[in-house]
Amino acid sequence: ALVAALARAAGRPQAIIAMSGDPSRGQAALACGADGFLAKPVLRIEDLTRAVLHHLPQPTAHLRPVTAPLAYDPLALGDDLTVVSELLEDEPDAELRSYLAGFLAGIARQSGDGVLLGAAEDFARGAETGLLARLVADRRAALPPF
Repeated sequence: ALVAALARAAGRPQAIIAMSGDPSRGQAALACGADGFLAKPVLRIEDLTRAVLHHLPQPTAHLRPVTAPLAYDPLALGDDLTVVSELLEDEPDAELRSYLAGFLAGIARQSGDGVLLGAAEDFARGAETGLLARLVADRRAALPPF
């Protein structure tokens, strides 16, 4: 809905790059008017800058993409883990379970957390909610206070 509204807006942005942790949403985003799509997590800033520069209408030949890796933001990670924790308080239905597994897998890849990635994959296959909730709580507790 956001992509479609932006694409129809009188002051349409020069480029609309949709992003999702669910790669299957790319075709829908393009059909709604996005100029490009990136599956999250975006692990290299080069991929992000290349996508943006490719879709900007002005000449950008003189600009070169940055090649540094993207670092995760501990504050954003804490916020994301808080949302997951709250959603795990009640037993999630199949649709929410699938979303949470994908969302957590993206967080795990971005932050380089192989244990969380494995837990997200296990959760997608039906692992107990309580196990994942405890792991998320441990990750939240390990973050620096803000």
